[in-house]
Amino acid sequence: MGNGSGEQISVHCKSQKDDLGTHILRPKESIQWRFPPSKFLYTPFNCNVTWGQHSVSFDAYDFWRDSGSNTNRCMQCVWSVSKDSIVGEGLWPYPDLIIKWPKN
Repeated sequence: MGNGSGEQISVHCKSQKDDLGTHILRPKESIQWRFPPSKFLYTPFNCNVTWGQHSVSFDAYDFWRDSGSNTNRCMQCVWSVSKDSIVGEGLWPYPDLIIKWPKN
């Protein structure tokens, strides 16, 4: 996950079994993690991203959406944070996932 917002963001990602902790990313910083996808160890990873007064929670990785059922939407899931949204880049022909910041 990369910070292109121009301001500091907070990222906290976890699954039911693993908590990757809270990370503070300055502008242009990024964070990475790796794990082997497995439908037998179905493990969605949920992330909460906070930027200023905005906060959004979303599944950064979901086996059935991203790797399962003949889908290879993201072999290497890349998420980019901007002032407008958080974008999960999809491999062609799968579309990007766009999560808009909630309006406060």
